[in-house]
Amino acid sequence: MLTMQRLKYFPLQALSTLPLTVLYWFSSVLYYLLCYVLQYRKKVVMKNLIRSFPDDTPHQIAHKCKAFYRHFADLLMESLKGSSISYDSLSKRFQYLNPGILEQDLQVGRSVILYTAHIGNWEWFSGLGRTMTFPVYTLYLPLSNPYFDGWMKKNRERFGIHALSASKAFRFLLKKDQAGEKNLSFYIGDQSPPNTDHVYWTLFLNQRTAFLTGTANMALSLGVSVYFPQVTKVRRGYYQIKFLQLWNGQTSIGPEELVERYARALENAIIGSPELWLWSHNRWKHSPE
Repeated sequence: MLTMQRLKYFPLQALSTLPLTVLYWFSSVLYYLLCYVLQYRKKVVMKNLIRSFPDDTPHQIAHKCKAFYRHFADLLMESLKGSSISYDSLSKRFQYLNPGILEQDLQVGRSVILYTAHIGNWEWFSGLGRTMTFPVYTLYLPLSNPYFDGWMKKNRERFGIHALSASKAFRFLLKKDQAGEKNLSFYIGDQSPPNTDHVYWTLFLNQRTAFLTGTANMALSLGVSVYFPQVTKVRRGYYQIKFLQLWNGQTSIGPEELVERYARALENAIIGSPELWLWSHNRWKHSPE
């Protein structure tokens, strides 16, 4: 007998069981609708691309725009598939090139923060909960729609990751640290800050950009190692992730320098594969003035 939760999400769950080959056919249709018919947030996408790549020709900007919508449509279908994909299939499609570097830190008694972003397919990181031999936590901001918020949270926790409310994360992780638990936690750092209090300004994609410093302050307080997961899309539905260390948790560093290292790593990843970043997000809401 179906549980109430399974019954609640049955329509999405049923679609999720379709093979990815079929879902990618839907993705091709969705790409056309988003890019040409609905023109979903297209003014924001074009504005962000033009400002980020000022030396590009209109043809190059248009090419980047279409490539983004193709990937974005694939991302929506892949996120849907995340509800039913097996761990074995996910681990073949979402490969970690050097997970041992994270385990080494954890084995010597140092927790790890993954300072990630809306690039590639951040939803498929859910498999890391079973890949690692230590507890894994992910921070999340609740979606405005309760139905989809519950759906996304359920999917992220499928393989053992524990989702934490961002507002309660530091207190929770501090308590775990004091109890002697070593763990890995995810933080997405490319959101636009709600205001310009407690932010760090830097030149990012040719624009003065505000970054929140909360993750950096937390990392410094807990003395954890910090890594940026560099995502490469090998081909449709296949990704590779290489973990780049931003801080070893020991050397003297300030929060602004840690954020700067994150911004440079993210910028390099975006320049290398611009279609993989979430250009529809209104990242530059604020200016230094």
